[in-house]
Amino acid sequence: MSRGSLAPAQASGVRAAWAQHDQERLDWAFRAYTRFAESLSPEIRDRLASKDQQAEAYVVVFGKTQVGKTTLLMELMGVLATQMPRVARVLRGGRAAGQSATATTMEYRRSPDQRWGLKVNETAIAWYGDDLAMEAELGRLRTAMEMRQLVAHGPCVVFVPLECFDADVAQSGVRMLDLPGDKPANAAEQEHVHAMARKYVPLADLILLVGRGDDLSFLQGAA
Repeated sequence: MSRGSLAPAQASGVRAAWAQHDQERLDWAFRAYTRFAESLSPEIRDRLASKDQQAEAYVVVFGKTQVGKTTLLMELMGVLATQMPRVARVLRGGRAAGQSATATTMEYRRSPDQRWGLKVNETAIAWYGDDLAMEAELGRLRTAMEMRQLVAHGPCVVFVPLECFDADVAQSGVRMLDLPGDKPANAAEQEHVHAMARKYVPLADLILLVGRGDDLSFLQGAA
């Protein structure tokens, strides 16, 4: 046997050891992921486990209150500029301009017709034929949140009348969730914002942080 060479038995042992090492080289990562997953809530663990079966991308929009998050979503969905004031007024739920309007985590969809619709938790969709009725219902939703009576097991789904959309803009398969604005003045709303962020931000495929160009303080907690 020449210097530096291995006997066949030794070479076979080295190859076997290397193969085992190569097979186990990522075990630490899997163990770390398991520990991380066990620290999450059951809902988030279920969401992560079913990620490969998810057909739609899941986007969360987050930022301070009154920076235009909902308006951005409406534009991305293809709401006509001429309909934007109407849609914005209804979605405010009777709140004055300059006040936080998004009561809880909202998912917006196109209505199949000219009615507004609202689905809260597992209830059936409630349909409203006029703007004032929908505006009042969203106002009641905010009141329930402020009185700590709102228990949202999922996003509240708002259906916007079909006539509000540009017919040339195709409906996206992306689910976009509008979270309540961060840093509100109301203490109950602040608690609700934190609870909704903890619940939905970890589930997102993409997180859009929205803020004003002259105020980037909303990025301080994003690192």
